Amino acid sequence: MRDLVKLGCDARALTFVLRSVQFAAGFFGVQAYSTSYHQLIEVEAPGINSTLASYYRCPNANNAIGGFGSVQATKWAIVYTGPIIKRLQHFISGVTLEATDIVSMQQLCAYEVSPEKNVAHRVP
Repeated sequence: MRDLVKLGCDARALTFVLRSVQFAAGFFGVQAYSTSYHQLIEVEAPGINSTLASYYRCPNANNAIGGFGSVQATKWAIVYTGPIIKRLQHFISGVTLEATDIVSMQQLCAYEVSPEKNVAHRVP
């Protein structure tokens, strides 16, 4: 924590770091989080080379070319998710799946959907 203060982090940033550590303790268990959780704090800002925020670094990410790519990706998602929605929808009640739901499911981090070991073996 002292290192963050030396870097000039403000109180809001320090609060964020503390809350994320508290989340990790709750997610992994207080006894295990210190060995199961490694926090990466990365700056996301224009001009900073960040692999987690490539939209700031790529020269075409925030202009018409980048927008065109998003439009085309959305069109393709509608095409390829159709059969997936048809296959999964009957397992789910109360929600009508859409292409964006399937894309979001594919983008979820494995740690977000599998907090327990062997979860994949319990999926129908």
